[in-house]
Amino acid sequence: MADQLTAALSSYLSATQKNSDGLGSFFVATTLEELEAMGGDTRFATSTGIELSPLDLLRLGGAQHDFFCAVDDKGLPLELGRTKRTASLWQKLALAASELVCTHPECHRPWQDCDVHHLQAWSHGGATDLKNLTLLCRRHHVDNNDYRDGRNGMGHAERDPVTGRVGYRAAHTSGLSPTVEVNEHPAAEQAPARRLTDPPSPPPSPPGAA
Repeated sequence: MADQLTAALSSYLSATQKNSDGLGSFFVATTLEELEAMGGDTRFATSTGIELSPLDLLRLGGAQHDFFCAVDDKGLPLELGRTKRTASLWQKLALAASELVCTHPECHRPWQDCDVHHLQAWSHGGATDLKNLTLLCRRHHVDNNDYRDGRNGMGHAERDPVTGRVGYRAAHTSGLSPTVEVNEHPAAEQAPARRLTDPPSPPPSPPGAA
């Protein structure tokens, strides 16, 4: 797959003007621990949905413009970019490092197909700050209730006060759900912030062990 992509890019570049700008990009999600323990069998999650090995990445070549995003010990990205109505590219990249996909439960729509959503709506005084932002695909963005009061039977995206993760607080006939349901889809668990903050499962006990 890497060879095919390299050949396609080389063919395109040879047929275009030399001063042509970049053609596109992809996003590699990883953690410092993974980089330190990297081996031939390491696989990195990417925005294409295809996992690549270190050799694949080397054969694709380095980008002209690389971007590095660090997250804190709770998986929240550090502040990037100035506060304004529309999130910057750097803020969306930071959200990708934190969430990778739409944060609605069981949704696996990739970050590049998602909108940046204000948890507290901009029109209601919410700031364009990373702690007030999340990724929602267009379907779940449209279905979000910005009033956060359960009106019309619609729930809303909300950050869980205990875990710090963004999830969905559903609306029922009796009112809002008492809990925030987070996205536990395998695609969401590939986010660097999840792998950094969720401890790995212990290995199974050998047969006959007490």
